[in-house]
Amino acid sequence: MCAAGLQIVSLVVLARVLGPSDLGLAMLAIAVIYTLSEFIQFFFVEAIVQRESLDEAHVSTAFWVALSGATGIIALCVVGADRVALEFGEPDLGPLVRWMSPVLAFAAFNGTVVAVLRRTMEFKLVAVGALAGRVLGSALAIWMALSGFGVWSVVGQQLALFGGSAAMFWLTAAWRPTLCLSLRHLRELTSFAGPKALGGALTSVSGQILSLLPGHLFGTIGLGYVALARRVSGTLGSVIDGAARQVNMSVFSRQQNSRAMLLTSVYGSTKVTCLLAFPVFTGLIVCAEDVVALAFGSEWRAAVPLVQLFAVGCILRTTIGPVRTTVEAVGRPALHLWRGLVELVATVGGLLALSGMGPIATGVVAVMVSALTLPIDCAMSARFLRLRGRALFLQVRWPLVASTLMAVLLMGPQLTLMPTWLPSARLVALVPLGALLYVGTLWIVDRQVVVVTMEGLFAGLIRPRESGHPRGAGVVPAEAGAE
Repeated sequence: MCAAGLQIVSLVVLARVLGPSDLGLAMLAIAVIYTLSEFIQFFFVEAIVQRESLDEAHVSTAFWVALSGATGIIALCVVGADRVALEFGEPDLGPLVRWMSPVLAFAAFNGTVVAVLRRTMEFKLVAVGALAGRVLGSALAIWMALSGFGVWSVVGQQLALFGGSAAMFWLTAAWRPTLCLSLRHLRELTSFAGPKALGGALTSVSGQILSLLPGHLFGTIGLGYVALARRVSGTLGSVIDGAARQVNMSVFSRQQNSRAMLLTSVYGSTKVTCLLAFPVFTGLIVCAEDVVALAFGSEWRAAVPLVQLFAVGCILRTTIGPVRTTVEAVGRPALHLWRGLVELVATVGGLLALSGMGPIATGVVAVMVSALTLPIDCAMSARFLRLRGRALFLQVRWPLVASTLMAVLLMGPQLTLMPTWLPSARLVALVPLGALLYVGTLWIVDRQVVVVTMEGLFAGLIRPRESGHPRGAGVVPAEAGAE
């Protein structure tokens, strides 16, 4: 929550200081770098988490391979950044990409450490490292923006974000890379990481195309609106879905040999995440105009329909999130290739076909792709998990009903009683009213889920979780792991 709050604060400051054009240019540079970082930061992560038998040689080999790849890509960015800028018709893009590229080296270290920490269930250290980067990056970005550094404040933010996380992981995590590079261990990791990385790369590229292609089609101003909308919905989504995914991957990996237990966990995780996510994103859809006006100013009003569309996409992704994690946890990463390919083709084709709509086409395509891939994920899971679409729907039906009813009831006073109110006054009135309507509806239709959820939240607040990790789940010495 703290990290998400910092992201929102820095986004508000950057949006107000930079404006749509400069923010769009900065997001274009980030899209280029993040597309490349997918191959560096996350190539071996799920393989390290998912493997039943892992030793130090696996982890150190993954780190040195990732760092070597990062060094090569940084060199390409230094040499080819101006060519990238020429392709987009943005001369100022080249220096931004060039100076932002060192984050790839930090990403190589961060990805390996996070994989080890997730495997050993040390999520507190993962959160601390991520928070350190967010704090440092947000603080530096805000200071630079207010000091007149313009678009370069985003470059400083990214360097501080990745570098701050790397420094904190170095201080807090026990793992350190050793001078070990084993071809045998590399082959063992690649047998899983190769298909997963390719599928993940396709998914990542599809997401970054929602920045790269709009930047080419609609210019930096149009991309600025798109970037703001994606950041607002994405930050909220990371609070719910991002944290749940890390825990789910570790838990599901340990249940992969017990399909009945795994299926129960998938249904339970789906219910909990949707219970929290549906009212948040539904509320954002209803109050998007007030949120944008209050936080970012009237010059960002064109981003309102994009915020609403991306919120719809987040609802769909939250519903299928635990199912997607299951595909990785049971060691079926090749299935991601098909979904990733569908996402890539649908994203590119949709943007090109709907480009006449302007920047709003980006939000429409995001919703279409999420809706298209949801049944694909269910069908893939049904093959090995015996997951049924009807059973999955039963987990989300009451949160869906309660959220829909909340939206309908909120729009009444919003349109009839509050049209002349200030955005801040409307939000102060609508947010608590929406919460009461949502919880009240759930209390009527499914009282037990409210009771269980409140008990779980209360227990989590007053009883700290035990530290440590399941016996045998972590990295063992190389001698013990060798065959």
